[in-house]
Amino acid sequence: MRSLFVVGDGKQSIFSFQGAKPLEFDRMQSSLRKRIGENGGEFRNISLDLSFRSTAAVLQAVDDVFALPEARDGLIFSEGDISHQAYRQGMAGRVELLPLAEVKNEDNGSAWQNEKSTTKSQTPETLSANYIADMIANWLKSGRKIISQDRQVQAGDIMILVQRRGRFASEMLRSLKRRNIPVAGSDRMILTNHIAVQDCMVLGEFLLLPQDDLSLATLLKSPFCGLDDDDLFELAYNRKHETIWQSLKHNPKFAQTYEFLSDILGKTDYLSPYQLFAYILEVKGGRKKLAARLGSEIEDPLNEFLALALEYSQSNPPSLQGFLRRLQIGSGEVKRDLEKAKNEVRIMTVHGSKGLQAPIVFIADANAIPKPDGGILWTQDNIPLRTISGIEENNCNILKAERKLEQEREHRRLLYVAMTRAEDELYITGRKGEKEISDKSWYELIKKVASEKWQKIDDTYILSCEQTIAASKPKNPSKESAIVDFKMPDWINAAAPAEPLPSKPLSPSKLEKDLDANYFESEQKLRLKGIFVHKLLQYIPDVNISDRQAAIARIAKNYSNDFTSEEISQMSEQVLNILQNDDFSHVFGKDSLAEVPISGIIEDASGNPLVIAGQIDRIAVTSDKVYIIDYKTSTKVPSESKKVGRNIIKQMAAYKKAVEQIYPQKQVLCALLWTAECKIMQLDL
Repeated sequence: MRSLFVVGDGKQSIFSFQGAKPLEFDRMQSSLRKRIGENGGEFRNISLDLSFRSTAAVLQAVDDVFALPEARDGLIFSEGDISHQAYRQGMAGRVELLPLAEVKNEDNGSAWQNEKSTTKSQTPETLSANYIADMIANWLKSGRKIISQDRQVQAGDIMILVQRRGRFASEMLRSLKRRNIPVAGSDRMILTNHIAVQDCMVLGEFLLLPQDDLSLATLLKSPFCGLDDDDLFELAYNRKHETIWQSLKHNPKFAQTYEFLSDILGKTDYLSPYQLFAYILEVKGGRKKLAARLGSEIEDPLNEFLALALEYSQSNPPSLQGFLRRLQIGSGEVKRDLEKAKNEVRIMTVHGSKGLQAPIVFIADANAIPKPDGGILWTQDNIPLRTISGIEENNCNILKAERKLEQEREHRRLLYVAMTRAEDELYITGRKGEKEISDKSWYELIKKVASEKWQKIDDTYILSCEQTIAASKPKNPSKESAIVDFKMPDWINAAAPAEPLPSKPLSPSKLEKDLDANYFESEQKLRLKGIFVHKLLQYIPDVNISDRQAAIARIAKNYSNDFTSEEISQMSEQVLNILQNDDFSHVFGKDSLAEVPISGIIEDASGNPLVIAGQIDRIAVTSDKVYIIDYKTSTKVPSESKKVGRNIIKQMAAYKKAVEQIYPQKQVLCALLWTAECKIMQLDL
């Protein structure tokens, strides 16, 4: 090996749950240094300290924080400081440590709150989310600029980072949507955790089993139906042996709700999961009902829910039960690539933001600290040890302390990644609950530096640098600046040309849409009957007469759940009568073929070419004639060929035109074989 080139940054190792170990990077570096030196080679450790992303203010804040020994521990494992050089010297930047959101304890005189009360208790998460959303809304409304780029702030310039997805991320999304700020939503969501999706799922459970009282009771109180506790009590109390669904049906007060659910229930067996929920949400107004109670933040989960239903319907049998089961087992986790987000605020975890950047970054939960991992401990020899609460053991205590230390180190590396996502401006905030903020939290680490080195205005610590050079060209120009003088081509407003003929193949049986229903029994029963009789007429003619009964019995086994033994016996007897009839000897002779595929180009009534593709039940070729036979299993047999349905006539005419091109020297005759009456009917085509 002539050379070895290795790139890595231990400061950004934040994926220990995937096996990342920054100490291994240092260990391998030392090992390579030694081996290369022993072999007379040159080892060079090149530090890439020049940052092309962030302004000097952001990088100064990073250097200030990680100059603290307690913050630097875990980022570098050797002597030395963390320092960065800004390529963007002379460009304006800003870092602010905002005050923590804190709820003031106010006694409202009651330990209980009325369920229907419109006032909501403020939580630290709500206050913090509202504060950030108000800042962003004010920027967008006032036309505030990104000074280094000399352009107005857009929603797509802003990234809000959190350590983990939870209540705050949901509150943040809700606060932005309430202010009509474009937001891309979360980078990852568990659909089954969203109440709007839960309402859709409980509606699906009801549709699968209307007698399920619990599912229906839950559904009735959802936004889909809008009943309250009093209504539910009226339906459920003193109903004796009735289900709630029956009680709902018999109570005229809830006729509108019963009609709403009955309509959906009637379509459940005929629509795929996607079609069904699209019908519920869009046609029946389900989306509006959910948004009216739950707010506009339900849009993202519902859209992803429909997308998941569409994906399932395209790759699986259209089963509502199967779709709901898929959601329950897999929890409906959806990952989205926010790197490709449009002009929208992005809410992401710090882990998800790795490799991304934004002109303005909020670190929104700087007060949070990781919870200690429990469960299995691993020794250096990869031996697992199970910890048990309340039992003290020296080896386990040592391992626990080591794991806690490494967890704290990775938490600080996570802060490094979060701070370095910012290009121009960085805002750090958090919230204060009942417990005191830990001195190991990001907020306290930054505050320790900010209180000594940064400027304080009111309750905010600020570090900034001024614009001293000409502003750079905007990276993300607004839509207005992207408009250019462009002449639309003429074809944009012209009608699309007619589709070239011949088109894709068409089955002759679908040439006529208005089928004559007089010849149909129960559609499902007739279809199965036709399949069974066609199978017999396809295979039995080639079987020796003495073996035909046994062959029929083998085929009939596949249809034992579809027909009674009497029905199978009746259809089998019809087939045997046909095969034993001398009038049909030319149809089932040695020169005949069964289930013959055929395709070709014929002319329709207007003289236009038409591609057809179908399958002829039976075709027999003699010296001067070709017989095309189509089996009909209906028990309603027309008295003459003139009364045969138009669809059948067009189908047979299409077959005839195609076969005449194959046998131009022979006469092509078409006939229908009515199996119920053992009757062959020639068509005058």
